[in-house]
Amino acid sequence: MLTPGTEQTLKELKKRGILCVILSTHPKNLQNTQKILEDKILHFRLKDYFFELHATEEFHGSKGDFIIKILQKYNIPKTKALMIGDNYLWDYKPARNVGIEAVLLQSEYMKKDKRLKVIKNIKEVLKAI
Repeated sequence: MLTPGTEQTLKELKKRGILCVILSTHPKNLQNTQKILEDKILHFRLKDYFFELHATEEFHGSKGDFIIKILQKYNIPKTKALMIGDNYLWDYKPARNVGIEAVLLQSEYMKKDKRLKVIKNIKEVLKAI
């Protein structure tokens, strides 16, 4: 099931010219994870909203390193990037460790810490940018 508000939020981000990339870490190998990710995007008909989809290595710093590569590829400064994730260790922390702003979408995976920027639903992404 797609999180309510996801497609509307992605449409608005695209309308605003915001480059969206998916980075996903999964315990399966990279090739299987990439296939799972691509299948989900096709199933939910979201392909047109993302510039790139990538499975990332299963270590906490992998996403941070990948974000930097993508920013360099598109010549985007760190100050113009935002990581939106649902897991403190796999999303929020790696982004913050490389100087990227981050917010967490409230979920059962998130670390409970009042200092973290947390949004309750995907539509709040538009306020965070």
